[in-house]
Amino acid sequence: LTDPRSLQGQRHTRRALTAIMFCATLCGARGYEAISDWAQQLSQPMRKRLGCSKRGGRYIIPSRSTLYRFITAVDPCEVDTLLDRWLDTFGGEDQGIAIDGKTMRGTSKTSTEQTHVLSAGTHQEGRHLAQKKLTPSPMRSPACVPC
Repeated sequence: LTDPRSLQGQRHTRRALTAIMFCATLCGARGYEAISDWAQQLSQPMRKRLGCSKRGGRYIIPSRSTLYRFITAVDPCEVDTLLDRWLDTFGGEDQGIAIDGKTMRGTSKTSTEQTHVLSAGTHQEGRHLAQKKLTPSPMRSPACVPC
């Protein structure tokens, strides 16, 4: 990805800014403010892994304004081309995972308590990956949380 910034005063690498931008977006962040909020929650080992700069013995996150300037300056056509190339290279190896929740009938002696089950499986192979009993309600369970 071409770095749209001038060379003067760069504290954060293009690699770190790009990694934060993509990882936060994959985890559901929409917009530079959400990306910045996501980045602020990163642990020190994760900041290191994403290539953040080290200052005073700690890995630092780019400021919200730095992320904004970088995101708005990047050429969207170039990002699209690079993502297409990446998907062509690695996309065929990955499988989609379907996650489904069910409320089991006749699993409780009282009508107020029912058994809720969350299961995951692959689309292509039709393989069952995992199943978990949830309590008390599938809508409030932390069993499956996006990034």
